[in-house]
Amino acid sequence: MNFFLVSDFFIRHPKSNIYLRELSIAGIDTKFVEDNKKILDMFLSRLLDEREYKKEIKNLSNFGFEKKYYLKFPLPLVRFRILDEKKYIHNLSDLSITIEAFKNLSIDVKNIFIVENKMTMLSFLNKKDALVVFGAGYGVEILKDVQWLGDKNIYYWGDIDADGFAILSMLRGYFPHTQSIFMDKKTIDAFVKFSVIQNKVQKYRLLNHLTLEELKIYDSLKDGFRLEQEKIHLDYIKEHI
Repeated sequence: MNFFLVSDFFIRHPKSNIYLRELSIAGIDTKFVEDNKKILDMFLSRLLDEREYKKEIKNLSNFGFEKKYYLKFPLPLVRFRILDEKKYIHNLSDLSITIEAFKNLSIDVKNIFIVENKMTMLSFLNKKDALVVFGAGYGVEILKDVQWLGDKNIYYWGDIDADGFAILSMLRGYFPHTQSIFMDKKTIDAFVKFSVIQNKVQKYRLLNHLTLEELKIYDSLKDGFRLEQEKIHLDYIKEHI
């Protein structure tokens, strides 16, 4: 019965553009919808007119259900710090805004540093004409449609491990002019005593957007070598950035 009540709501209110928790259906807990998206999708895709949902969306994860049936969903946030005091926004330097707002961000800086980990973003050095973005590992994917990044100098700094170079390659696929920093042999040699060997099996991938030097380092990481970016000393960063 619950499935029919929910389906009836969508039939009567197609493209409602509200949040899932705002669905007002007598006797139906919103968690019922959240927990039964796959079954509801089977019902709705047969009952609704093809103009009332996005037929091309097959994967319901990552708010796929909401996107498919024109519901609102929380937009991912971009966390960043403005490194140049003269460029602060209303005296604010550390901000989190939606990806849509970030796409429309109007800030006059030339240099964009993207780092893998939050602590590195928080402790990043102040620098003229620059800001640093918390990439959140593979979460850096959300930046792929930020067009104004194409006109900036982009520098990526990730952990020296298999994932770090995979993320670098992914980012460079969106922005080919991206340069890597502190992911080189010189940095490894300087801080190798802080590295670890991970027990997990490393999944080797074909990375198409690395330089020859980066590929050599990536190939050397098959044994699980990992040097976290937090282990790179501040004095070293000041000297080489």
